[in-house]
Amino acid sequence: MRSNQQEKLTEIVLGEAVMSLLEVNAPLNGSTLANCIKRMITAEVNPERSHALNCALAEVKASLSSAREADISTTSAIPALKDIKRH
Repeated sequence: MRSNQQEKLTEIVLGEAVMSLLEVNAPLNGSTLANCIKRMITAEVNPERSHALNCALAEVKASLSSAREADISTTSAIPALKDIKRH
């Protein structure tokens, strides 16, 4: 499968995972999305879709770790309460 087609399929399966969470009114966050994709991987028999699901899971995990890193850098830039001068 060509790369462009694989990217499209990855976006499709990612959308399917989001829709499945919305259908059951589940919380929509990175953790629930990753778990949903993992369940989809275990049930998938089509190798192309399985690969797309693994790519989608990698994207979600990368997004989660980059968000975590952004939280850490933002938090470390905020001075501790004891360091704030009170007037």
